[in-house]
Amino acid sequence: EEAMDYFEVGVEKGGFPVLEQKRGRSIYLKMLVHIDYARACIWAGEDERAQEILAGVLEVDELSSRAYAYLALIAGTSANPGIKNTQLANEYLDLADDFGKNHENLYVRARLLEAAGKTSMAGPLLDQAAQEDGLGFGRSFYRKEKSRIQGRRSYTGFGELPEGVEVVPAPRPEPRRPQRW
Repeated sequence: EEAMDYFEVGVEKGGFPVLEQKRGRSIYLKMLVHIDYARACIWAGEDERAQEILAGVLEVDELSSRAYAYLALIAGTSANPGIKNTQLANEYLDLADDFGKNHENLYVRARLLEAAGKTSMAGPLLDQAAQEDGLGFGRSFYRKEKSRIQGRRSYTGFGELPEGVEVVPAPRPEPRRPQRW
């Protein structure tokens, strides 16, 4: 709740509470902020609020693949039975793929497979999402999600592991040798 309050304050202070196109000004940054705001709502379990925010994004840009992908995530994984609709989730994800395939769509597809109980099919999608993340910001997140979906947990070194939990070593980068000029 506290994190959501901070997000709301940032959106308000940044002048982003309402998405509206103004002549000569790009609205792209505002849309990205609203999509991230909706994603924060999803993680906080506020699915209705996230749907409202994403609907606002689609009013401005009806071709936003990210908005459709996150609507699919809500429809496919919501704890609210009034919102959860697997068929609608698949339709939203198909629209997202039509408007722009990216690593986030792969992540949402993996989450939908997880919700359907097909966890063995979700892992390879998360591997592919990590590879396709051009800037690399989501790579560690996708790896952690894969471990979570497969029922494994990365060991942080703090405290005792519960009985039966497998330790998954973190991938280590190859050591770099200094170049001599």
